[in-house]
Amino acid sequence: MVFFSLLVPKGINLIERQGKCYNERMEKPFLDEKGKEEVKKHLKPIPNSHPDREYLVELVTDELTAICPFYGNPDFYRLRILYVPDKTVVELKSLKFYITAFRDYRTTHENLLNTIFDQLQELMKPRYMLIELDVAVRGGIKTRILRESGERPRIFEVEARFRV
Repeated sequence: MVFFSLLVPKGINLIERQGKCYNERMEKPFLDEKGKEEVKKHLKPIPNSHPDREYLVELVTDELTAICPFYGNPDFYRLRILYVPDKTVVELKSLKFYITAFRDYRTTHENLLNTIFDQLQELMKPRYMLIELDVAVRGGIKTRILRESGERPRIFEVEARFRV
């Protein structure tokens, strides 16, 4: 009992806290419809300077974080976006602010991927888009979620040959 009491910070009464949020991150809001509208405000489209050409855009970041809705722990992600633009592309600085806005919301991996996909699809209306959400290992389980829309462009075959 003495050893256990050394692990609990002074002033914390575990008996009173039973069944309550044990972590201030658990008080953060869920990524519901209101939250989705808040993060979406950051996204800005810009005109595609070459809408007549088919080319592949790849955007990759390790800066995406959100909060586990069950335990309040931070989740860390590698986000990879591949798309063939049509008339608009996403402005990169707005994408950076958009990505960092998720860190204040509790959400599942699946909800996060589908939110990002749907909002980018609505913003740009690309000819093709693939989004990969690579979740950092937690509890010994590796998770990777993908969603794709549109006809996969021929450039994928060419691009795959250049990858090491």
